Amino acid sequence: MRFRHSILSLSLGLLGILSTQAQDKPNVLFICIDDLVPTIGSYGDSRAITPEMDAIGSKGVVFRNHHVQWAVCGPSRVALSCGLMPEETGVTGFRAMRLPTELPNVVTLPQHFKNQGYETAASGKFHDPRTVGDTSSTLDNSQFDDGTVVDDPASWSIAYNERKGNGFSPSGKPAVDFTDQADSLYIDHDILTGGLGLIDQVAAGDKPFFVTVGFKKPHLGFYAPKKYWDLHDTNGNGDYSDDFEAPSFTADPSGIGSSLQGNYDFDNEILGYEPYSADDQLPTGAESRELIHGYYACVSFIDNLVGQLVDKLEVTDDPVQVGKKMSETTIIVIWGDHGFYLGQNNRWAKHSNTDPATSAPLIIYDPRSSVSGQSFAPVNSTDLYPTLCELASLPIPEQPIDSASTSGRPLRGRSLVPVLENPELSVNGG
Repeated sequence: MRFRHSILSLSLGLLGILSTQAQDKPNVLFICIDDLVPTIGSYGDSRAITPEMDAIGSKGVVFRNHHVQWAVCGPSRVALSCGLMPEETGVTGFRAMRLPTELPNVVTLPQHFKNQGYETAASGKFHDPRTVGDTSSTLDNSQFDDGTVVDDPASWSIAYNERKGNGFSPSGKPAVDFTDQADSLYIDHDILTGGLGLIDQVAAGDKPFFVTVGFKKPHLGFYAPKKYWDLHDTNGNGDYSDDFEAPSFTADPSGIGSSLQGNYDFDNEILGYEPYSADDQLPTGAESRELIHGYYACVSFIDNLVGQLVDKLEVTDDPVQVGKKMSETTIIVIWGDHGFYLGQNNRWAKHSNTDPATSAPLIIYDPRSSVSGQSFAPVNSTDLYPTLCELASLPIPEQPIDSASTSGRPLRGRSLVPVLENPELSVNGG
């Protein structure tokens, strides 16, 4: 009888431990921002007006030396999601990451969390739609033709909602627009609405969650409500071309060589927007200053939307950890998919694996940690997969080595948990 009682007590004790471990699983809110150079106050940019992201940075770790694997959204996002280099996934441009001839069995970061008992969902852009889709669909130009509609079905326990909306868009294709419109009329606000809805949806469930919200600005064209343009009108004269300095180094680097010269000259995005598309001419000094103003206005707009997501966490009960708000249990990641040249070297584009096109923000805040600070250690986007696994006490998986396998290839990144515990440390040599 005593033996049976001991067994029962041990069993109940083990169940209690497992229950506690389940309750201690943190949530993840992963915020992606398109084309974002570190034009954020917590990165030392005195011109930035980003109080919401600065507040997150003040509580977490700001990675000042973070670079992406490839300065194009498709391969950059696949490298993040798969934890592999672009040359390994075969995605060095816009092609599907699950091609039958490549790595159809690759396990994405949200998919791994889903497999480990998490609710996973996305609003807006996490993967690039040209690199994902339903693997049963017909291939077209090496892409899945429904990536925009379903994203990567294996990644999400809650079916993907494109959150495309109609959104305000000025007539034609101008490079800038500062129409006096409400925030709610822009696509990024619709993406925010989708993210807030997902938080409500997971709050009604019984699992920890991995929710991503992917904003599209400050991608060209630089369209934001007028009030955000006015934030940066330093002299209050209504002229948006005299508040920022134009880049002082617009020439190509000396001794650049023919190979890198081609890289610099490739696909100057601004030439696809009016008025530059009409005569194939790059911006003048005044135009450059207005474009930079518009970029910062877009960043301030997105910053406001980020703040609304954080506010939602503060008033929403955690679905698993009873008595706690989501703000106490949710790791927040702010990640830019790559940077952008704002006129330096006469470029208005990414598409070049040189700084600032590879330089993007990375901020990680774990409410369970009291450590905050700034890290200047070199880190890259593939580090996020093992980092989030370790923070959530999940096993770190292997990826397939070929089209027929399911394992055998290690993740390429290194966990940044030591740096989150001490920002003076580094886990990468360079």
